[in-house]
Amino acid sequence: MDAASSLGLQVSNNYIYNEDGSTPRGTHYPYDLWGLSPAFINPAAGDYHLKSTSACINAGMTVPEITDDFDGQPRPNGGAYDIGAYEFRSQISPPTVTTSAVTAISMTGATSGGDVVSDGGAAVTERGICWRTTANPTISNSHIRASSGTGSFTVKLVGLSQRTTYHVRAYAINASGIGYGNDIPFTTSRDTTSRAVTTSSRIKKGEKIVPRTTIK
Repeated sequence: MDAASSLGLQVSNNYIYNEDGSTPRGTHYPYDLWGLSPAFINPAAGDYHLKSTSACINAGMTVPEITDDFDGQPRPNGGAYDIGAYEFRSQISPPTVTTSAVTAISMTGATSGGDVVSDGGAAVTERGICWRTTANPTISNSHIRASSGTGSFTVKLVGLSQRTTYHVRAYAINASGIGYGNDIPFTTSRDTTSRAVTTSSRIKKGEKIVPRTTIK
């Protein structure tokens, strides 16, 4: 940079950064990223794509003649051009979800939930529980929306059939798709209410009918 300055050259629209953290010497111009780490993905491996924290994003000069980056993707991508060979593009994936244990199991209901441990790089717009009588239910089956965002949540399942095995999974949705938690089976309870059932039996002496009560 000092040599360029002495020759009267203007070098702009670049990032100038010393790996030891020291301030670069010389003169810099508008649209230069001066003395700040460009936050490449993995420069040691030759990956000069930008992380989401890079100061290069939207910091470049508008050059209408340049319409794509080194990946062939359109640029700019966002409010302005990014400094560097590549425009930043978010790398998002479906959320990471776990399913909570099933509790409070009754004849027709139960309680479950989940934990959205990662949003996958995009806002979680919906999360909840899905269920059916076979493994790995999806939101195409019965499901309840709980809320949105990350973290843990709880859902009450109602309207189930008694003495039936169900499978539940937590789910979460973002712009990339749907993430599902692990499959958990459980079986609803049966009706254990005691009922008095009256039956009758015949006794030969006079063919008298004697009622008899049995508790079931």
